[in-house]
Amino acid sequence: KTLFRDWAKHRRIPGGELASFRDQIRSHLKQVFGYLYDVEGFWNRPVMWNVNLPDQPASDCRVILTSLAPKLYGSCFKGEGNRFTHEVDFFLECGQGDTDAEVVERGHISVTRVDIRELGRSGGSA
Repeated sequence: KTLFRDWAKHRRIPGGELASFRDQIRSHLKQVFGYLYDVEGFWNRPVMWNVNLPDQPASDCRVILTSLAPKLYGSCFKGEGNRFTHEVDFFLECGQGDTDAEVVERGHISVTRVDIRELGRSGGSA
């Protein structure tokens, strides 16, 4: 979160933080694709995969198949002088255990199958 805010405000990431961030992303993406390649039908099903990476990974960080958490959003932008910056303020009411938001909050990687044909259907999950 801090790294994103620094980027949004200053449009730069200090070299040491960038190298650390890059290494963390590489490691996480290897885990994600290792997981997805084992999902039956991954290559031939018309679905999208929503992946969320933790900013503070747990010591046993792993990929967890999740559902999308219902989110109620407040403001997505914050005014600073005569410009606005991206600052998502959302209220999450969930408590379901393995939703994307809760898994990432616990320091793990969330992977959620999103099939647009199922979105918005009563009782259907993404």
